[in-house]
Amino acid sequence: MIGVLYGEGEGKTTSLFGHALRAAGRGWHVGIFQFLKNGDSGEHISVCQCLPHVDIYSFGPHGRVIFKSTKTERDKRDAMHGWEKVEKTSLKYELVCLDEIFPAIELGFIPVERVTSWLDRKPRAQYIFMTGRNLPPEIAERADLASQVCNIKHWYDKGIKAVKGIEF
Repeated sequence: MIGVLYGEGEGKTTSLFGHALRAAGRGWHVGIFQFLKNGDSGEHISVCQCLPHVDIYSFGPHGRVIFKSTKTERDKRDAMHGWEKVEKTSLKYELVCLDEIFPAIELGFIPVERVTSWLDRKPRAQYIFMTGRNLPPEIAERADLASQVCNIKHWYDKGIKAVKGIEF
């Protein structure tokens, strides 16, 4: 089964980690692959300290957010390195979580055809969850579950910056 969590709202990664936590609690082997993130988030640290059935990998910039105007060749190399890791290791997991894969596709770091080809070859018993703001149509048509997270209100609108322990 393929699940996608997408949209402008807060909570896509949190939901993804909820699925990983639930699966790990049942003894599943889980692989979490984070694109465009550097491994310095609270969820990454918690997984490393507390969840023996979960492997987590981060492939992203250190200390900055990537936008179309700020992307670099190194960012692309990091994302492709991450995708190659997914292709090489994902068969050992019952649940594969691809956090922020959609922006990595949108920024041109990972070709959508490569992702859809991989999805088409996945074992039937394997579960995959993917996140990001903009859901590519090629992935939407393959999804068995799609949840859109919309932003109704956010404290960013009041000028409050990201809070360590809440947003990261």
